[in-house]
Amino acid sequence: MKKFIFTFSVLSLLPSFAFAEVIKSQTSPINTTYSYNTNNSYTRPMPNEYGAVSDDFKATQNTKTATPENIKKSFQEDDGYFLEGFQFGVGLGALGGANAQIGYRIPQRSYNFWKNRFGFRLDYNSWEPLQGYIEDYLEENPIEVDNNNFYGKIEGTNYGALIDFYPFGNTWALGNFRLSAGYYSGDFSVGGTLHTKASETFEMENSTYKITGDADLTAMLEADVKGPYAGVGFDFALLWGLKMYFDAGLVFTDKPTISTALDATGKISVNGGPEQDIDSGAAQDIINELLEETKREYEKELEDITKEYFPMIKIGFMYRF
Repeated sequence: MKKFIFTFSVLSLLPSFAFAEVIKSQTSPINTTYSYNTNNSYTRPMPNEYGAVSDDFKATQNTKTATPENIKKSFQEDDGYFLEGFQFGVGLGALGGANAQIGYRIPQRSYNFWKNRFGFRLDYNSWEPLQGYIEDYLEENPIEVDNNNFYGKIEGTNYGALIDFYPFGNTWALGNFRLSAGYYSGDFSVGGTLHTKASETFEMENSTYKITGDADLTAMLEADVKGPYAGVGFDFALLWGLKMYFDAGLVFTDKPTISTALDATGKISVNGGPEQDIDSGAAQDIINELLEETKREYEKELEDITKEYFPMIKIGFMYRF
């Protein structure tokens, strides 16, 4: 009788164990592994009513496990859109005038250490677009020197090809800092003309000159902006792809030269001496001395930029796709 009761009890518990296993299978954690397709779109496998991903889904989706290595590979294989990384901008330069540039920076989403740290630019600088405004302003607002009018002049154009290196890559805030190197070719000149009024005197170094007629004394600093360039820069993000850019560097070139010329009529004298006709031989010695003193005076005033390098400072706005 006891054997019968024990056997009946065991058999009566079997349905309970079976039911528990069913409940356990239905309430077990669902596999939430994310996968991505070969077209780089990500898919979450959907479980069936028992919490498992069907074999049909696995066969049709052609998915891979989203391990860190596979995610990294998917970013490297993604070519992005056509214009991504291209940029263009306009601005102003301290000695270059109007600035325009186009370029390309390898998109920062790349995981490659070198790829997301390089870019290149083509750079153009010219005073020509601003020349009319400058001349009109100086014509209306001449600088007065010893009761005579001085009219300034600045002109020049140069082109450059640059390679940019972003040492901090994708690092927040510092990622837009760059080191630039390249080559520039062009010219630059700055100076002006002193227009002396009839019979007005003017000083140059330690001498006092007087010309009875009209005279234009011109002095120009001229530089060949041709040579290698090295500099630094930074892009300040504003809105979407709009940025403010800043560049500062040096073009290593030959030392600038200074030229002087005098266009005058009437007579000339120096330090209260006798007046000589401008076209006479005696006046030529005075004129030569005047031009030499003008050159030395000009070199003294511009000694900070009469070096074997040409400084370039630019600021402007650009858009990067």
